Amino acid sequence: MDYVSPHMKQMVADIKAKTDVQVVVFGTLASYLLNDMQATGADEVGIDWKTDLMLLGKK
Repeated sequence: MDYVSPHMKQMVADIKAKTDVQVVVFGTLASYLLNDMQATGADEVGIDWKTDLMLLGKK
């Protein structure tokens, strides 16, 4: 995520600056990236059915 993170943050910021839509970040098999996805500034983080719900809320 080190390479992708700055680009994701910029993309979310650009969308929010130019529109009034909610921004959702979603990844499959990405439970290890939940904190990084939250840090993008998106309004919501989507999870797939394979995500261990016990991981949610843990930092």
